[in-house]
Amino acid sequence: MQLNRLQKVSFILLLLLPALMVTSCKKSSNPPKQSFSANAIVLDKGNVAADGCGWQIMISDSLYSPLNLGVQFQVNNLKVHVAYHKLTTTGFIAARSQMIRAQV
Repeated sequence: MQLNRLQKVSFILLLLLPALMVTSCKKSSNPPKQSFSANAIVLDKGNVAADGCGWQIMISDSLYSPLNLGVQFQVNNLKVHVAYHKLTTTGFIAARSQMIRAQV
């Protein structure tokens, strides 16, 4: 039985598919995240559900939206020292403040 052209092409693609999948799964070489450390103040900018901005961290004159602020640090005007790195995304909270992952 002779294979038609479409069957031959399909067979070749099936043979090449695993090789393509293996070569396409390489990890990207993202640059390492730059870490910072600073004194900061935790601020309660109002309930997000009521058009507030939620918990913010003020470092120098800049406001940041933390992704992982523990409950024990959710105290308005609390002075803290944070280690953090800036994320590449911005939030819609607090007039598009920059997002950070912080360790207080």
